[in-house]
Amino acid sequence: MTVPGIPDKITFAVHHKQLVFNDDTHQYTLGDGTQLESVTAILKAEGIQQYGPRNPDADFKMQVGAWVHQAIAWYEHGTLDEPSLSDGVRAYLESYKKFKELTGFKPIPSLMEVPMWHSAWRYSGTPDLPGVIAGRFVVVDLKTGEKRAGDGIQIAAYGDLISNSVIGFERICPEGIVLHLKEDGSMPRPQKYDAKEMHGNRNVFFAVLQTHRWKKANGRSLVRGQGMTVPGIPDKITFAVHHKQLVFNDDTHQYTLGDGTQLESVTAILKAEGIQQYGPRNPDADFKMQVGAWVHQAIAWYEHGTLDEPSLSDGVRAYLESYKKFKELTGFKPIPSLMEVPMWHSAWRYSGTPDLPGVIAGRFVVVDLKTGEKRAGDGIQIAAYGDLISNSVIGFERICPEGIVLHLKEDGSMPRPQKYDAKEMHGNRNVFFAVLQTHRWKKANGLI
Repeated sequence: MTVPGIPDKITFAVHHKQLVFNDDTHQYTLGDGTQLESVTAILKAEGIQQYGPRNPDADFKMQVGAWVHQAIAWYEHGTLDEPSLSDGVRAYLESYKKFKELTGFKPIPSLMEVPMWHSAWRYSGTPDLPGVIAGRFVVVDLKTGEKRAGDGIQIAAYGDLISNSVIGFERICPEGIVLHLKEDGSMPRPQKYDAKEMHGNRNVFFAVLQTHRWKKANGRSLVRGQGMTVPGIPDKITFAVHHKQLVFNDDTHQYTLGDGTQLESVTAILKAEGIQQYGPRNPDADFKMQVGAWVHQAIAWYEHGTLDEPSLSDGVRAYLESYKKFKELTGFKPIPSLMEVPMWHSAWRYSGTPDLPGVIAGRFVVVDLKTGEKRAGDGIQIAAYGDLISNSVIGFERICPEGIVLHLKEDGSMPRPQKYDAKEMHGNRNVFFAVLQTHRWKKANGLI
């Protein structure tokens, strides 16, 4: 986006004054004591920007990077005593000068190295060198280390910080340049991102941020909302056309489309991103997993009227009795043609098998059966299944189901349902989509 004219005096938004930055600890704090996480800390925590282990050599390189940043800031403010620089720092400065001479880059002094915070998304950071090249607003991020996959995400987050913090920049999506300075003083090769790429990378950052916050606050209760009454669910369910493309291998649990495309499942995605955490594999864990599979199958056969109950082991029968008590108490009525049906999402292109979609008191509910312990990501998992159904079954497109994670009791007693109303399911669905975007970005950039 061409910038018509940037004034010498920059005016910050009112919220900018609330920020206090501690240069020693690199901590961003609001006036009310709220501590804000920085772009770098968020991306590091989520594995987007990966750094090697701390050691004296790595610490020294980090310190050199800080000296180079400071030297270039002083140089642009006209206060640098160049003869006092070490040879190493001077070489990086010469590399920067060559970039500036070649491109005509003009930094905006009043925005250089200014700590900022985003009043809507509530994160913080310090953009290096906002400026102009050929009349176009550009954010330059200085690097003295190696190129990292997350550089584009980082600079896009800085760009949106500026848009949120500086009056008149609200509608400007900047371009970005990650500038890896050369330690021999030669011309650096800029890693450029146009405005469209910056906008896309910004959205990836917001997805990462949502994922990160959910992980930190996974025990937090959400605002209660209203569910949705289902006027009438037909006995015969009609699936969307895309549903026929899916082939599910029951032995490998692999979901594949007719063209050979393999789809990741909800469980695999949440496990890879640490949302659903499972213990190490061992004979005891494998046996418990097998029992869970037997219980799922037994309940499915029970609901289809094909179960030979006397043939069940005592352990599986106890879990079935626990399920029956839940059903009797709540009046839950499963929809047989949707039970344990593998599905895939044609828009978000993930897959999964919802356990027991059904109805309680006229309200559409997805029940997810568990024989193991409660996990923090259960609500995210069931919300992803709910959206699979909305995408796969005709007439359910506008229905946001309620969810129940049902931890069955091995002694056959009444289980305690973990309930999610429609508003919670909608919020958890959005968290899943954020996790999914983060996961795919990591895979595309070789981080997993």
